[in-house]
Amino acid sequence: CGEVSVGEEEGEGETGWIEGAAILLSVVCVVLVTAFNDWSKEKQFRGLQSRIEQEQKFTVIRGGQVIQIPVADITVGDIAQVKYGDLLPADGILIQGNDLKIDESSLTGESDHVKKSLDKDPLLLSGTHVMEGSGRMVVTAVGVNSQTGIIFTLLGAGGEEEEKKDEKKKEKKNKKQDGAIENRNKAKAQDGAAMEMQPLKSEEGGDGDEKDKKKANLPKKEKSVLQGKLTKLAVQIGKAGLLMSAITVIILVLYFVIDTFWVQKRPWLAECTPIYIQYFVKFFIIGVTVLVVAVPEGLPLAVTISLAYSVKVCGKS
Repeated sequence: CGEVSVGEEEGEGETGWIEGAAILLSVVCVVLVTAFNDWSKEKQFRGLQSRIEQEQKFTVIRGGQVIQIPVADITVGDIAQVKYGDLLPADGILIQGNDLKIDESSLTGESDHVKKSLDKDPLLLSGTHVMEGSGRMVVTAVGVNSQTGIIFTLLGAGGEEEEKKDEKKKEKKNKKQDGAIENRNKAKAQDGAAMEMQPLKSEEGGDGDEKDKKKANLPKKEKSVLQGKLTKLAVQIGKAGLLMSAITVIILVLYFVIDTFWVQKRPWLAECTPIYIQYFVKFFIIGVTVLVVAVPEGLPLAVTISLAYSVKVCGKS
């Protein structure tokens, strides 16, 4: 056992804190850099979005004058002029039209242009494109109250609203159940009935099933094409790293066993078993290290930095 355990360094215990401190410092640096990049990217995206909204203008009639105002300043009751090529920023009712045709494929999925007139179908919806003609409309809904805003609200905040409603319903049912529990406890004290709590469990199970069904019906957030490809690439690299780490552990174990028991012809001694186990644990740790290094944890960070830099360059240009 003496020669087998020669690999132990005498000063390893005294300098072991360096490894822990280095790992802690690395984790802190990665967390701070990731948080800063996320904050910077979000700030640049919001700045670019607000800049686009300010630069995007629409023609309205106020006080008898035709003026150009930012889309965000359009209010209900404004008379807006629509013409070929416009993207409608708000819902409205047509009050004057000249052979006006609208592309509503973004809402309905139909590629055929819809003809708008005062007598038939005068409703104009936000998010649609003017393909032919011109006209005027009275704005009836803007922002989250418009058709596009309602759709985005349902897609983005539908899950949160459902969860809030479920929580409120659960609180109400808990209050009712508390009152029912008190009444049933009194009844149990009087007649000793022990089976009266079963309906409560069935109600709770029904609530959980109903909540699971609602969550299953909610629209799932899809990843972008770039995120999907990065995820696929990371999974492939992770599988390759797992394979290489397993091969590394197997090679180290076989080398140790062959060199110790075949080449040096040492017998397996019971008192040497803890030392052998220590070597096997070291080999396993080496394999885990190979796996951790192989997983591309820095890939999403590099993409985040690249996107933030690209947005910054686009903003300047």
